[in-house]
Amino acid sequence: YNLGKVLESLGEMETANDCMATALEVENTNPILPIMSIPVTF
Repeated sequence: YNLGKVLESLGEMETANDCMATALEVENTNPILPIMSIPVTF
């Protein structure tokens, strides 16, 4: 994600878009926190 933001600020929109899409794909398949470790609040 951060690489995408840097590339975006440099005007490299296509490469920035690719980096951000990859970051989202990785987050969906390998999140920082497993979904079951997030506490449920009511």
